[in-house]
Amino acid sequence: NNSIGVIGKVYKLGSYAFSHLNQVQTITLNDALTTINDFAFESMSGVSTIELTKNVQTLGLGIFKNCEDCIKVS
Repeated sequence: NNSIGVIGKVYKLGSYAFSHLNQVQTITLNDALTTINDFAFESMSGVSTIELTKNVQTLGLGIFKNCEDCIKVS
């Protein structure tokens, strides 16, 4: 299982932060994260789970554009 975790005091994910990322199955975001900017997860393949937290208040445009393999966003 290939996983990526955003840890520490990261409050914003920049535009295209994980776009075109391959070979990762799970992305876990920290509790401090409040903003996910435009196209952050665009065109990823093979991702089955993206775990958002309750503190995310702002979602940019097209954050899951062409992310057809994303099975579960929680």
